[in-house]
Amino acid sequence: MFFGTTLIACFWVAALLAAFVGWGRLINGVIYTEQEFSWGELAAWGVAFSTVIGGVLNLSQAISRQTAIMFVILGFVYFCMYFWRRVADVLINFPRKVFLLWRGVFILLFGLCSVGGLLIFQLALSIAGIRPNIYDDYQAYFVFPQKMLLQGCLGNDPFCDRRFGFLGGGAFLQVLLLSVLPIKNIFVMDYGLGCVIAIGLLFRLGHKMTGNRRMCILLAILFLLLPMPVLNISSAIMGLAIILSIYSFVVDDRKVGFSASVRRAIVIALLVAGVATLKSNLIVFITIFYLAMYAFKIFYSSDKLYLGLEFLMSFFLIILFLLPWMLASYHSTGTMLYPLLGRGFHSSAYGFFEFPPIRINDFFDVFSWKMASWPDLALMALLSCAAYQQAGIRKAFCGAAGLSTFAGIIAIIVLTHTPRYYAFVFYAGVLVMYCLVFSSFISLSGASFTKKVLYALICCFTLFIFRGFADQPPGSFLLYPHRVSENFGLEIDNNIEREIYFHAQAAVPPAETILAQTKMPFLFDFKRNNIYIVDWIGFGPKPGMPILKGSEAISDYLLSQGIKYVIFSDNMSFKFNPPVFPNNTWTYQQVNLTDIFYRSIYELSKKRRVISIYGNLVVLDLSARL
Repeated sequence: MFFGTTLIACFWVAALLAAFVGWGRLINGVIYTEQEFSWGELAAWGVAFSTVIGGVLNLSQAISRQTAIMFVILGFVYFCMYFWRRVADVLINFPRKVFLLWRGVFILLFGLCSVGGLLIFQLALSIAGIRPNIYDDYQAYFVFPQKMLLQGCLGNDPFCDRRFGFLGGGAFLQVLLLSVLPIKNIFVMDYGLGCVIAIGLLFRLGHKMTGNRRMCILLAILFLLLPMPVLNISSAIMGLAIILSIYSFVVDDRKVGFSASVRRAIVIALLVAGVATLKSNLIVFITIFYLAMYAFKIFYSSDKLYLGLEFLMSFFLIILFLLPWMLASYHSTGTMLYPLLGRGFHSSAYGFFEFPPIRINDFFDVFSWKMASWPDLALMALLSCAAYQQAGIRKAFCGAAGLSTFAGIIAIIVLTHTPRYYAFVFYAGVLVMYCLVFSSFISLSGASFTKKVLYALICCFTLFIFRGFADQPPGSFLLYPHRVSENFGLEIDNNIEREIYFHAQAAVPPAETILAQTKMPFLFDFKRNNIYIVDWIGFGPKPGMPILKGSEAISDYLLSQGIKYVIFSDNMSFKFNPPVFPNNTWTYQQVNLTDIFYRSIYELSKKRRVISIYGNLVVLDLSARL
């Protein structure tokens, strides 16, 4: 049984990768008829295109298991139609290239085999099933793709704090995976396929910038050796892959003219929109990079008119690509884009959780990750100086990447309580790019002793920084072999839990609206009822839930919002001992307020009619007083 499900998972993951490449190749054929791009670039284009299409399907409530499978099949068919004529060439030339590497540069063959082995190991870990985050994933992030599959769209979740954290593109990518595979394989999309695409783009970017295959292989091995920072199932590595594809696309594109500007604007807009839909924490970074890139390009270029026109076209297209997701976000959270376009129903709009002041130690901590800050900052300064020596468009590109990384880290420190995890995406991306820029100055063949020493130093510093990202407090990140083995064979949605949730929901009439605060809300049937999820408590539509005014005020507010039924777990507690993040004001307040809400609901269970108790789930009818 296990072998059969694993085989199906491997086939579907391969089909997804081929489908992404196929959709990317379709875009390539439509926009750049005379130029071909690498498979890594095409895959990233296909991922970004999928997030944009997902927004349209979500707004039209047309997402379903059948729609997702058909979307993958169409991309896979186009992949086969275009690449079938290259199969013979691959079968003939690949063994010959391996033989030449074996006879000539054995170290390259060994390095490539190491990269391949590490990629397979990474894929195997994600397919085997990684232990989820019982707070972020169970109570929120598992819910979003399940809602898409069952009710055709993300729907509204005004009381779900984590709904503010993304537009929805990442959830649609997970829908493509879950249309065939069980939920325990959900990490494959980001930490399996995301890594494969990122490695393909790393090699492509390295080929464009240096042509130094040794440096590319070294960076790929270092990238794959560190345990990826898995805090939850929200998109991280896939975001890094699309960021690397933007770097690869713009680094050497010097074509001028109206036609070239139009084509470049379409691709850049697609990729920038793709990153923005995955995770809100990436929006500040990608916005600064986009604006800085065009500012630097216009400053250094003599073709300012066409570049200005290209910027305006790409800006309009980005808004167009994001608009379906933004409209859905407005209906659910009260803001099109949190926090840039307003706070909507977020608790900060009601006077809670104001942004904390920036602490200098946090900024250094992101760079150092429990290491000495000065060596890391010295490396960044060294790489920045090397990048500044580039000419023309490369100087503009490197300047935009460095500036956006700095701004992105500041935004992460301000907006989140886990800056190290979220900063990894763009910090790792710009570090890889800077290392490639620096290595372009050094050719190992005929290089002086000093340059070889510098080359060795850059590799050592890179190793220290990458390993620094892996130096996490126990339990913070979950992608380790022993953590996978702990979860091996574990069914997240086991039959006992599923039966409990089925019977609890069956006590509520169909089509009625439910507010649910449970441990595993993704097990509900979202097609039968409109279910609002509570993770960290959200305050909801105006005038906002009166959490501090007692249980009766909460009951009156919920009834005024058309919510008669509440399902909650009778053994939940949000008072952690010892408290989680004791030094973090945001988390401490959030835990306290969520616990107050839970205790108020528990108090209401003594004053309202309990229509069902099954397992650990209690169903209340708020309209029926005792």
